[in-house]
This record gives sequence, C-alpha cells and structure tokens, in this order.
Amino acid sequence: MRRALILTASLLIIEVIGGFWAHSLALLSDAAHMLTDFLALALSGAAIGFASRPASKNRTFGFYRLEILSALANGILLAVLAGGILVEAYNRFGIQDPVRLGILAPVALAGLCANLVSFWWLSRARGGISTRAALWHVGADGASSLLVLLAAGVMALTSWWWVDAAVSAVLASIMIWGAFRLLRESLEILLEASPREIDLERVESRIQEVTGVDGVHDLHIWSLTSEVHALSGHLRVQPEKLSETDRIITDARKLLEDSFGITHTTLQVESEACGEVVCILRPTDPFDEASRSDGTRDSG
Repeated sequence: MRRALILTASLLIIEVIGGFWAHSLALLSDAAHMLTDFLALALSGAAIGFASRPASKNRTFGFYRLEILSALANGILLAVLAGGILVEAYNRFGIQDPVRLGILAPVALAGLCANLVSFWWLSRARGGISTRAALWHVGADGASSLLVLLAAGVMALTSWWWVDAAVSAVLASIMIWGAFRLLRESLEILLEASPREIDLERVESRIQEVTGVDGVHDLHIWSLTSEVHALSGHLRVQPEKLSETDRIITDARKLLEDSFGITHTTLQVESEACGEVVCILRPTDPFDEASRSDGTRDSG
C-alpha cells in the first residue's frame, strides 16, 4: 500500500506539470483521476489502520465504519472533479489549440506503466471496500492513460485537437460512474441495508432447517463494514426443544458463519408456549423447589 502511495504521488506531480506544459486537458483529467487514486490509497491505508484498533467502551464496534466514511468521501470528491472536467471539456470543444504531443505521449505512457505496477501491488493487499475503491481507481486510471495515449496517436496523424477535449469528457464520464458505485455501496452500508451478496429469504429458510426451530421473525442483516456482516433475529423453538436452546443457537450461528460469512449474530429464542414473551432458561434452583413445596412464594 505504501509503495503504491509513493508511486501515485510522484506520478501525480509529473502529470500535472506535463498537462499544463503540453496544454492537454486530457492529461490534466488523468491527473485529476490520479489525485483521487492518491486519496483513495491514503484513506484506505488510514482506514485499515484504524479498523485494526481494539474496541473501546464508547466505541463497542471499534472503528470499522471509518473505512466506509473514507470511501464515501472519495466518491464525493471523484464526482466533483468529474463535473469540473466536463465543464472545461465543453468550453474547449470549439478551440483548436495545438497540444504538445512530444510531452503528452511520454507522460501518458509513464502513467500507464505506473498504474499497472500499483494495480499489481494493490491486488495482493488486504482490505475491504476502501481497498477495492483504491484498486478500482488505479485500474480505471490505467485505462485512462491508455486512452490518452490513443488520443495522442490520433492527434499526431490528423491534427484533430478537439480529440483532447473529447477524451477528457470520456474520462470524466468514467470517473462519474466510479463515484456512483462508491457512493451507492457506501450509503447502503451506512443505511444498514442488507448486503447485496446475501439473500435474506435464503438465510431465513436455512435457519429454519436447524433442528428444533419452528420459525424465524424480526430477522435483520446489515454490514459494519464491507467485510463484516451482522445479524439479529428471533427464533421460535418447539416447546419440547426448549431444553436444547444452547445447542440450537450454536448450530444456527455455525450455519450463518459457514454458509454466509456472518460472524456477528444475536439470536433470541422464543416458544409458542410463552407467546410473545422470551423464554429464559436457567438451571433449577433447589430453594425455589422447596419454596413451592411448602407453599411459600418468592417475593422477587
């Protein structure tokens, strides 16, 4: 992660200088995308570091959500930069200013090579949504650099300088799509929506396969972060199986972890014999038995 961050920062500076020197909006657009790559890497590294910190009394779930907030901030920045590039590309379409291709092409080629290296490094790194966001950024930026190279070739052959603005608009559109995906996934997690990869109805039907379970209700699944899912629910247990509550809960938790990767579970056991009241099982107290036999009542 750190190597990719240093490489991206170095290339960002080169692309900004090269973009202004070559008078190329396409290269500056690639630099803007590179800036979001840099921020995505920085935020991802910070989020992974914070997520590894232990929970505290005030933050009982730890710092998992920092990963989601970093991805959300990155998506917003990506959308803002893309909007600015689209406006500038529109303003440049009617202007036939030559682009210095001798600067544009080498810088774009360097960007492509650097992004390929960063992509390989990141694909081997650990992490959740923020790392995937950084990986998506780097991959998209590599495609952007390739597109800028192709544009340089077209302009060299035809002197169609408007291609520079057209490529900028295409790159901005790619950035907007990436921003949309990041914002959608981040907001779904923050709104505690069920993870897209987990089918709530299938989870419910699988839980009912556990021996002793008659039904499931008030079932909720959400994500603390992209890699950590949580579940809570009420299990209606057959009255004759109430003595097996511990075994039922253990079996249900194992099923949820093995089949769906859900590691944080809160299961409440109920029985028709109790109505809507939760059955609380505890070992028989000899004192209570004696009290009932001699007619005394427990004041508690």
